[in-house]
Amino acid sequence: MKVTRSRICKECNGKGGKEDSIAECKACSGTGRVARLVRMGFMTTQTITQCEECRGRGKIITDKCKKCNARMVVEEEKVLELDIMKGTPEGHRFVFKGDADEYPGIEPGDVIIEVQLKKHPLFKRKGADLYMERKINLYEALAGFKFQFTHLDGRQVVISTPPGKIVGNGEMMTVEELGMPFFGRNYKYGNLFIEFTVEFPKSLTKNQGKAVREALHTKESDKRCDPSVKEVHVPKMFEGTEKELLAKLRKRSRDMDDDDDDEPNPRGQRIECNSQ
Repeated sequence: MKVTRSRICKECNGKGGKEDSIAECKACSGTGRVARLVRMGFMTTQTITQCEECRGRGKIITDKCKKCNARMVVEEEKVLELDIMKGTPEGHRFVFKGDADEYPGIEPGDVIIEVQLKKHPLFKRKGADLYMERKINLYEALAGFKFQFTHLDGRQVVISTPPGKIVGNGEMMTVEELGMPFFGRNYKYGNLFIEFTVEFPKSLTKNQGKAVREALHTKESDKRCDPSVKEVHVPKMFEGTEKELLAKLRKRSRDMDDDDDDEPNPRGQRIECNSQ
């Protein structure tokens, strides 16, 4: 990784020019700061600001260094080598002692590089474990499925369900040791967790419905309803997202309120009784 930092000029050893051309600034008496009086109405305040003559250095250089132009420092590029190991966690810091900006009379600081994880389109990381989401249709949830994906290291992985296994909506499958390597212990791996979302069909044809009833029908299904009870129509079902459903319900509620306001009171005129 390449960084740009300020380092002491080697041409003038951080002095900014020849020693015999360096003199104390008369404007600030070598302090680098000057006091100014500022009037605000009937009040006068004093502020301390940087000396404009010497730019806070406290010295005036007449014969300036040609390399740093009396700035005492020059910009320098350095390549820092990072050894990012497998399983390096987010927030891990690499510290390079004394490689920050340098200035005469001041000890240089450190360069600190912090690892931040880039979002992945398939995986989410929690420690050494990986999480992914997978959508399957109703047939795959009941009869089984098999799908393939590319892992972080480039290898191809095939996930399948064992015969007779039914996957429910929101169910999570655990694949051991298919996660990230543990930091500092690359021989040990975390787990991969796959959360499934079952997508149901919007409707079925008569033949499809008949096939489903023949395949899944049980005697318990017939016992749920008393055949002697009068059958009531199926209530209207709304389709759409949660936001769309809430909007439809609010509109329906407003329409019902408006209808109630328009209708006369079916119970007739209200009678008030005097208290005795």
